[in-house]
Amino acid sequence: MWGPKDRLGSNHILRYLREVTVVNMLEKLKNSGIGDRTITWFQSYVSDRSQYVSISGSSSLPLPVTCGVPQGSILGPLLFTIFIHDLPNVCKASTVHMYADDTVIYTSKPNLSQLEAVLQEQFTEVEKWIKHNKLFLNTDKTVTMLFGTAPKLHKLQNPHLCVGTKSNGTLTTVTSLKYLGMWLDPNLSFGPHIEKLSSKLYPKLGALYRNKSCLSPAVRKQIVQQMLMPAIDYGDVVYAAALQTHLQKLTTLYNSFCRFALQCNYMTHHCDMLKELNWPSLESKRTLHLSSLVSKSISGKLPPYLNRLLPPAAPSS
Repeated sequence: MWGPKDRLGSNHILRYLREVTVVNMLEKLKNSGIGDRTITWFQSYVSDRSQYVSISGSSSLPLPVTCGVPQGSILGPLLFTIFIHDLPNVCKASTVHMYADDTVIYTSKPNLSQLEAVLQEQFTEVEKWIKHNKLFLNTDKTVTMLFGTAPKLHKLQNPHLCVGTKSNGTLTTVTSLKYLGMWLDPNLSFGPHIEKLSSKLYPKLGALYRNKSCLSPAVRKQIVQQMLMPAIDYGDVVYAAALQTHLQKLTTLYNSFCRFALQCNYMTHHCDMLKELNWPSLESKRTLHLSSLVSKSISGKLPPYLNRLLPPAAPSS
């Protein structure tokens, strides 16, 4: 997905319903190297369960639960992660990233026909894996997305990926996609992400202005820091590569936050507001977050999967 600029990439989002049978779950645990005593405990944990519905004091008859893991349980997400951890093994010609029940399959090829051929082959293997493990693929939330530079995509007469499923025709190709809180677009400009972020935060700021008489200066400052700023800080090392015209929109929004915290008028310069609040600029915050990320990567303090994504540059000879 993040391949060379002269290549095309694609993105699949797969969501699995938790219809794991007890037998399949125990088999997966055994294959993961978990001992017999622990498997016996897990068997007791996931077996012989029932469920019923209660409405207005009336309850239905209990029915046995023959699949899935206990809903809302602490171990539920862990068991599901163990169950699907071998999915990447079937995608030998692509790269897979998994987070909970979201899976992204991506690859890079010099032209669209090669890209479609590889992705179709990989997706067919994924469908076989899903069927073998008695899972369900939610095709309504399974999409493809094509990435590339604007000139490269503009040359394509039909910038869509033709990747079919065995049961539901061709997967939908989208031009924007929210993944782990970030809106992705074909050029990775992050313009749509910043637009959606601004459109979400301005109404919240407006609601706070309507109630400003009830808020002390300290409370206003705390609200901005704890309720509004986390949305801007999230993923800022990713969208920091956006065009300055996009980033300026967030700077304008940030200045509005400062005016709300200090109750300043629009003639007050942003530098004076930042100095009074003792807050850094957004650019400084992004630089700090990026520096922290690089420092942790060099010192090996990042999780292993992130360290693999950020290999140190080899010195040129």
